[in-house]
Amino acid sequence: EELIENVFNEKIRAREATLKQLQAQINPHFLYNCLGYIINMAQMKEEEAVVSMAFNLSAYYRYTTRMEKEVTSLEDEVRLLINYLDIQKLRNGRIDYTIDISEDLRSQQIPRLMIQPIVENAVIHGVAKSYSAGEILISGTCEEGRCRITIDDDGPGLTPKEYEALNHKMTEELQEEMGCGLWNTHQRLIHQFGNRSGLRFGPSPSGGFRTEIVWDS
Repeated sequence: EELIENVFNEKIRAREATLKQLQAQINPHFLYNCLGYIINMAQMKEEEAVVSMAFNLSAYYRYTTRMEKEVTSLEDEVRLLINYLDIQKLRNGRIDYTIDISEDLRSQQIPRLMIQPIVENAVIHGVAKSYSAGEILISGTCEEGRCRITIDDDGPGLTPKEYEALNHKMTEELQEEMGCGLWNTHQRLIHQFGNRSGLRFGPSPSGGFRTEIVWDS
């Protein structure tokens, strides 16, 4: 059993290394787009937009490039979400967001960068795919030791069969053709908080995609 556990953990670490490599390739494009925005706004003398983008971009990269701690408070993750979503809001005026997370939940210790990739998924695959979409709602509560964060968007969402398939993939072994971001997050939650923890996917009341992050405190 110990050998199986070690092999499983090594597989997760290998996939996390792959994910970090992919992020290193993707992040420069995110950075270049933001710098392009700053240049355009500076040329148009939009000083407030330049300052806002530069401030949020600096805070975003300061946090995401600090890898010495594997866990952090949810409050720190919320600040990162605000930086990220304010950047996206500057670049795309359609985007708006609401964060409603209880104070007791904000003091919880969670794996670093647990929520931002899911919110980024909502931006890229949710609201960005529809000209009529743009709302993202992040809410969270902790009741009787059971913590839950939901990320809702009003994008196109998935079919019932697609939701079922995605939820099933989280319980399978990682396959080469599977994207590793959501799977790794799901496994990190299970390893830190137990088998009742993880990601759940389904339709949002707003008509789009909902991701639930659940764990026992």
